Amino acid sequence: MSRIKISFAVLVLAAMVSYASNAQATTGPTKEVIASGSSAMWQTLALAAWNCQAPATAPCFHYTSKSAFYVVDTRPTSGTLGGSNNLDQGPLWIVWDSTPASKGGPKVWADLKVDSVVGDRCYLASPRCYINDNLPTGSAFPTASNNITFVWGADTTPPASVQALFTGQGAQGTQVNAAATDIRPEDAGFAICRVNSAVGQAAGGGTVNGFDATDGLGYNQTNPSGTCAPSVANGATLANLVGTPIQSAIDGGCPAGTCANVLAFNQPGGTDPFTGAAIPAATTVSVGAVPVVFIYGNAGGQLAGMPGNVTQAQLQNVFSGTLCDASAFGLANNGIQVYLREPESGTMNTTEATVFRMPVNAPAHPTGLVYGMSQETGVNANVNNPLTGALACPDSNGDANGGRWRTIGTGQEVSSVQKSFSANTWHSNAGQITDGIGYSFNGFGNFSNIAGNPAYGYVSVDGIDPIFATHPANNELPACAYPCSEAAIWGSFGTSYPNVRNGTYGAWSVVRIVTASSGATLTAVKQLVTASQNFAVLDVPDYVPATAAAGDPGLLVWRSHYQQWDGTGATIGSAPSNGTFNAGGNPTGGDKGGDMGGCVLVPGLTLKTKTGYIQSSFGQTGVPGAKKGSISTSCPVRKD
Repeated sequence: MSRIKISFAVLVLAAMVSYASNAQATTGPTKEVIASGSSAMWQTLALAAWNCQAPATAPCFHYTSKSAFYVVDTRPTSGTLGGSNNLDQGPLWIVWDSTPASKGGPKVWADLKVDSVVGDRCYLASPRCYINDNLPTGSAFPTASNNITFVWGADTTPPASVQALFTGQGAQGTQVNAAATDIRPEDAGFAICRVNSAVGQAAGGGTVNGFDATDGLGYNQTNPSGTCAPSVANGATLANLVGTPIQSAIDGGCPAGTCANVLAFNQPGGTDPFTGAAIPAATTVSVGAVPVVFIYGNAGGQLAGMPGNVTQAQLQNVFSGTLCDASAFGLANNGIQVYLREPESGTMNTTEATVFRMPVNAPAHPTGLVYGMSQETGVNANVNNPLTGALACPDSNGDANGGRWRTIGTGQEVSSVQKSFSANTWHSNAGQITDGIGYSFNGFGNFSNIAGNPAYGYVSVDGIDPIFATHPANNELPACAYPCSEAAIWGSFGTSYPNVRNGTYGAWSVVRIVTASSGATLTAVKQLVTASQNFAVLDVPDYVPATAAAGDPGLLVWRSHYQQWDGTGATIGSAPSNGTFNAGGNPTGGDKGGDMGGCVLVPGLTLKTKTGYIQSSFGQTGVPGAKKGSISTSCPVRKD
């Protein structure tokens, strides 16, 4: 064979290898968004993915599992730590499209519902968490649970290629590429340092009300109160990095991995405390603003006649355990049950920072000042884990029927209120079963079992309603018969949650997705968020979209960002920035720093570039007509 022919044959072979390699590289599935975290947007993200908008190829299919999947954190096994893989269980949805394998299909989206802090931790871990079924190779794929059938009908079993993405044990399955979170990563960092440290007051910290002893919550007695765990490079052991799981009063422990696990993590740009590996830069994509709603049951009679409005001080008394009695709301003396979310919950931390224990005084943070009464007052994780009502919680007539109980997840919180007065309820305190009160981020799916039912209700706080312009006379939660657009509930588009939009209701947060700061995953996240915002306006309005969508102008208020600190004053994460502002006035990206409990800033009334202002009393935002609390405020009234 001539040299020319040999050379030509080599070129042909090289081209064939290159073609085969490229064909293999484009063979699917393609992982678009694989997330874990908050329940507040779990459903809307699922339905947005299933709606099959770009870049999906129709038709799209869906699968849900209630309890067969986990996010798996492998970091405790690294180096010489000697730990084991950490598993956090939660409901999972998977959506896939009809893109052929030859073109990289099917494209896949998934989200496993856990706490916001767990979602942030799993994304910021290095290596990141895996999602899998924790079953041996060759096991049958878990049967679908049909969790969202009221909208999208019965589930479908995923094809083998999609199943393979979510099967295995340990470092198998698929790593998350995003975190769904109710609070910013810096705020999640504050929460984990508080949880993962000894119970009590941080050294040198003080409050305007004396020492409140909740800088540390006691789920790890190795680390000093209110301090973040050290890294392995600085001498940390497994005892510093892994705390005691937070147990549920409902489950009575940790069956099947249902506890909220406590593991240290660090912020973008830092190093992982377990492995020492670098944590890549990250960005947050804002989804929408969701209000916290206080809900109650009245079927037992203890909370019958509940007033439509309660005060911040009344809520602090009840949830802090000062008085677990209906008389706290001006009713007759009767003990009631009070349901507290776990302190790794984004809902809990938002409520803590806006209604109960306000953030440290900013911007100087000279002494670690906090305001109000924490819902964790008197809870000692060494003794009260799970928190089961046995903790002293006085009531007016001394019959000891009142109690505080720990729930894990939105589902448990709402169902606890629903079942609080029921013959087959999961608890009984001192032989009594009584009405209960709790809280949750608003969500039509969250409240579907108690909405439009006179046996349950919700309240306004300090005269400001979280859902409507004025509070309904019957206190009932609105129901949604899908599809129910903003216009169907509020009368026109762009008018949902009016007191969140105008800045007068203070207990709310922007839910976000944390992901890569650039590249294909960021693009996929933004596409999913856009689809979710359109769905929230037109079909199930669970939140105010962060930016304009489907005829809604979007959120035009925001929270002042601030430097986040632990209980000792050590900084957590980036210096604050409110972000980039658009023509409407709301930030659309680039924000940094903590913002849970940051002052609500309103275009035309407050200086949009000002950071470091903290809401130290409910609803006190500098907006004319806002209710003034009894606690001093640091919220500014300024012109743009």
